[in-house]
Amino acid sequence: MLSTIENVFNTGNRSMEEFAVAGLENDARKMREEGLLSRDLIEYLLDCDCPHYFLELMTETLLLSKLKSTADCFLAPYLLKNTPSAQTEKPSKLEFLCIFDFSSSYISYGIFHRLICLCLEYGALKARTGNHHYVLFKNYAEVQFSHHQRIRFHINTQHQTIRAFVESEEASVTHLAMSIQSMLCQINSRHLKHSLKWKTTVNNKSLQHFSKLVHRSKTKSARIQPLDHAKYDFEHFFEDI
Repeated sequence: MLSTIENVFNTGNRSMEEFAVAGLENDARKMREEGLLSRDLIEYLLDCDCPHYFLELMTETLLLSKLKSTADCFLAPYLLKNTPSAQTEKPSKLEFLCIFDFSSSYISYGIFHRLICLCLEYGALKARTGNHHYVLFKNYAEVQFSHHQRIRFHINTQHQTIRAFVESEEASVTHLAMSIQSMLCQINSRHLKHSLKWKTTVNNKSLQHFSKLVHRSKTKSARIQPLDHAKYDFEHFFEDI
């Protein structure tokens, strides 16, 4: 089973000529440049009698994340490269900083990119189009929610944090931060059996109530619960994550 899954992520010894013969040259180029795999390419790489089983297994274990707005593609975070720029870790003057601290548990690239995929889908839903801007690296991502709302994400696996740099009007920042919080809660509930624990803080005094609202670390048994989806425009959004 592991060797079959390994075929999807260990493609260094496969040439572009092989993929061209199979009619998958463009798919293979997208995989190597953007970390995005088409369903056809995944089934070709798996080369087994039950590709749907392995595809579901890799999705449920966060090795892959579905991008519904990109023509049946899956994001494979472990095929992405790290961004070389240290500037991605610092907020600009126009950005609010939200820090999600997972040091009491563990945060992986799979969890990080499932969050990014949910943000991409939510941004496409709000914009009512799939032609929204995004940038993807292994440890960094940019998501454009609208013309006036952009979020940059940076994961630090050494410190076990996700830093979200929110560029938006101040009135909308709390809503966006709570949207991210709700997405993390859904990932935690659906895939991790509530084992993931984190603290959330923001760097703006006028938004300190947000930190108090989501803070649940005073007792060991306390867990952060998903938000009221209707209040935050999530109706039907989480059905197929």
